[in-house]
Amino acid sequence: MSFPEIEKNIPIPGIKSKYHFQDMKVGDSMLFESRERAAEQAARHHFKKQGWKMATRSTPQGLRIWRIE
Repeated sequence: MSFPEIEKNIPIPGIKSKYHFQDMKVGDSMLFESRERAAEQAARHHFKKQGWKMATRSTPQGLRIWRIE
């Protein structure tokens, strides 16, 4: 009986972030007008997974998230 080979770093098809954090470069930011807590949590998860750093600020226009590193 043979076992399947173990493969690493194969992305799961069809799973995409609705916020497009993967397209951000250092210095880029996104404004969430509704101050979405879900967006901030998704950003924290994505940035941590990528080893990136972020900053968030509440502004009169909404929640802004920056990629800082």
